Amino acid sequence: MKKKRFALAFILSICFLLFGRTEIHAEDVLENQYTNPYYKDVVTSAEDENGVAAYGLEQSEIEYTSDLKKAAEEFREHLVNRENEIKLYYHSNETVTSESFNSLTKQLFDLAVEHTGKGNEGDYILWHCQGWQVQASWSGDEKNGYDMGLIYTVNYLSDADQEAQVDQTEAEVLQSLDLTGKTDEQKVKAIYDYICSNVSYDYTNLNDDTYSQKYTAYAALIDKTAVCQGYASLFYRMSLDAGVDCRVISGDAGGPHAWNIVKLGDKYYNLDSTWDAGRDNYSYFLKNMKSFSDHERDEAYMTSEFMAEYPMSDDNYQEKEDTEETDGVYEYRITEDNEVVLTKYKGKEENVVTPTKIEGKPVVGIGHNAFAECETIKTLTVSEGVRFFGGILVDYNLNLEELSLPSTLSLGKVEGNAYSGCNGVSGYCPKLKKITVSEKNPYLCQENGILYTKDKRVVICVMIEGVLLITRISV
Repeated sequence: MKKKRFALAFILSICFLLFGRTEIHAEDVLENQYTNPYYKDVVTSAEDENGVAAYGLEQSEIEYTSDLKKAAEEFREHLVNRENEIKLYYHSNETVTSESFNSLTKQLFDLAVEHTGKGNEGDYILWHCQGWQVQASWSGDEKNGYDMGLIYTVNYLSDADQEAQVDQTEAEVLQSLDLTGKTDEQKVKAIYDYICSNVSYDYTNLNDDTYSQKYTAYAALIDKTAVCQGYASLFYRMSLDAGVDCRVISGDAGGPHAWNIVKLGDKYYNLDSTWDAGRDNYSYFLKNMKSFSDHERDEAYMTSEFMAEYPMSDDNYQEKEDTEETDGVYEYRITEDNEVVLTKYKGKEENVVTPTKIEGKPVVGIGHNAFAECETIKTLTVSEGVRFFGGILVDYNLNLEELSLPSTLSLGKVEGNAYSGCNGVSGYCPKLKKITVSEKNPYLCQENGILYTKDKRVVICVMIEGVLLITRISV
């Protein structure tokens, strides 16, 4: 980090194109244009067309950084906040030329919109940014390096007030979907169902180049109508905020188009909520590349580097799910109703989520001590669809810290056995500090470390200072 008194030397100004540049013709003033090519026909306001006037910085102490990553992180924060004028101060040991300046300002933006795993960053910023201009003043020499003051002026498709509405509404929707304790596949399906059921395609404004809001997640979530970029951006944001990795993919599908890939297990799958919206049976949900042959990716998403970082599954997820195998991890029995009851877990994973299907049949129950004495398990999530336990679920699990129960679970009488109190939950688990239950469970509830029946007339177990008291008390 360097501190310098800033002296105005001369003005550099540059505008960028996301996928192209115009040539530099002036020696003392550098000019370029940046416009997201997918929004090149969107009409820009008169204020934006006028550009940014040349500027000089005050003669005052200014803090510069030579850390490009740190400068990009600061840039990202401003972009998330939808600030139209963004000032960055950078120190470079490289001589300032049109080529080095082009490279620096483009690299700063590319780093600022890198995928971070946060829903309001990465692709979400990229697809909500119409374009920007940057101007710079600099001073210095070869011996001491060059201090550069950069001012970016950014044009967004959604403003700060609209993004605040998205923040609030998205949080409410995710809470209503009750994704706690769900598998990644269940989370993805719930979010996809919500978007496909609640967002319609914006044919009204499709050909109106003055209406840029149709491209935004705001339009999809708040107005309930958008074009493909709005669908894909909303799914990207909700999926990441639910803890499932996702990217926005652009390309051609009979015209410029955008869709998503999402990670389940160690592979990624294609999905297109725009094309599945309003359908009872999905045709573009969790598909491999072969089943997505009518979608052609842009070159940036077909490079060997991208494909290595985001490896696609060879199979459609639905096909894989319908023939789910346990690979010897579970012992189980199949009931007369053609349903599965897990009887023993034999795996060594730390974070376990019970399967929803085995041999294409639904898993509806877990037998007595099925997960007992499994020392590797730290978190255990019982998946939706499980209706009963055949006795104690966990016992002498010395490293178990968290247990999540689904909305479908009842601790009442099932198949002639009474499951209540400790018989339906836990034995000795010294590190168990958290038990959660889906808010939609009609039989059970949890509050302040206490697991009750829904009417709170029976205390099933109590957590006190990280210690589980195994009990059953009628109140």
